[in-house]
Amino acid sequence: MAAQVPATEPSPPGTESAKAQNPNVAIIQGLIGSLMMLGGSLGVGWLSLASYDLRRNPVIMWLRFEPEGSILSVFLLALGGMLLVRSWLRLGQRITSWGPKPGRWC
Repeated sequence: MAAQVPATEPSPPGTESAKAQNPNVAIIQGLIGSLMMLGGSLGVGWLSLASYDLRRNPVIMWLRFEPEGSILSVFLLALGGMLLVRSWLRLGQRITSWGPKPGRWC
């Protein structure tokens, strides 16, 4: 048996469905995800020997050498990556027009 789905009426342009098509939410989420990845990469990423001042920063040293800091760095990096991918997918959903003739992938 198929489940009955209630019929919905289209909502006027100024309501929630028009807000759902706004790409600004996805862009802001992508920015937050990128900043989280930046903060996490300072703790677990590679720093060259030429970046002496950055390596001697107490916050960077805490992120790199303390267990709590390294756990926080990995958490920020993973969560930021997931948020960034989610925002890319949401942005693809919200952009309805890709131009006059969108190309095929296959």
